[in-house]
Amino acid sequence: LVSFVIFNTVDLKEGMQFIGIMFGAGDLPFWSAHTTYYLVNYAILLVVAILGATPIVKQTVLKIKSTSTGEKVVNVLEPIVVTAVLILCVATLVNDSFTPFLYFQF
Repeated sequence: LVSFVIFNTVDLKEGMQFIGIMFGAGDLPFWSAHTTYYLVNYAILLVVAILGATPIVKQTVLKIKSTSTGEKVVNVLEPIVVTAVLILCVATLVNDSFTPFLYFQF
């Protein structure tokens, strides 16, 4: 995110101010109504991301796969879940009002 400032600002002074604000050097409060808004709207995504960053999911799937019935269930559900996650990711990218790709704007 810090390197994106180079492309987003006009001059070095503005860039340094922007980076300072990103790290708390500005006069913005740590918690505001915007913070609450984003935490509420992205709560499910944050929980899924936190769980996905831990080995809990992998250990659970391996425990389920250790039985013959569980292995069959995982073999059927895995492609379905991966496809659903792909569709949700694409839908989220299409639904956003801004583009996360820098050069798409040009």
